[in-house]
Amino acid sequence: MNRHAKKIQSKSRTHQVTPTAHKGVFEVTSGSSGSQYYVQEMTDGTFRCNCKWAKYHPGGECSHTTSVREHLAQAGSRSIEAWSSADDAKRSHHRSEGANEGVFFTSRKVTA
Repeated sequence: MNRHAKKIQSKSRTHQVTPTAHKGVFEVTSGSSGSQYYVQEMTDGTFRCNCKWAKYHPGGECSHTTSVREHLAQAGSRSIEAWSSADDAKRSHHRSEGANEGVFFTSRKVTA
């Protein structure tokens, strides 16, 4: 399933991510609607969101989960990039950060 990874990542960059008091749970405020969603990091490294899209696409990658991935990467001085295919991600020559229903992630160290 090709979900236009670059479009999802672009939208994710408009959201605001705030860690909650619960470990691995983040509040994501939509940059377009101002709506608030909750994203939980699962023990297997995937993320789950309570948005309407995620309800109908369990295990899928929405802009809110991508926003949390980026937040966590930045906290570790890394930058992530979303790709629509495993081949595209591999050609980037950066470390693989996992995949979620047709969206593949790579990361690289951010230099100061």
